[in-house]
Amino acid sequence: MSPSVPPLPGHPGPLNGSGGPKGAFARGPRRAVAISYDPAQRDVPVVTAVGEGLVADEIIRRAREAGVTVTEDPALATVLSQIDVGTMIPEELYTVVAEVLAYVYRLEERVGRRR
Repeated sequence: MSPSVPPLPGHPGPLNGSGGPKGAFARGPRRAVAISYDPAQRDVPVVTAVGEGLVADEIIRRAREAGVTVTEDPALATVLSQIDVGTMIPEELYTVVAEVLAYVYRLEERVGRRR
């Protein structure tokens, strides 16, 4: 089970979903978007937090504290930040989000082997 990041004010729940695999974060200039993917609950990743400025910094800080992998992709962050929290990723973004999640899973697997 993955760590859970406490909810931010105005956000409905933990930043990385409800106990599924760790969320991936895309970050642009002072913008952060959290996504989570739990195939036991849904077939598609869901946006779990969006923020700019200080809220983005807090999303990233909490993610790192919880051990959630943070990746930087300004273009993806810009696109994902337009999706409402709690909304599934649109079909047009499946491939790019799948690539990010695959990277995160590979990275977590490598780090896990070192522990």
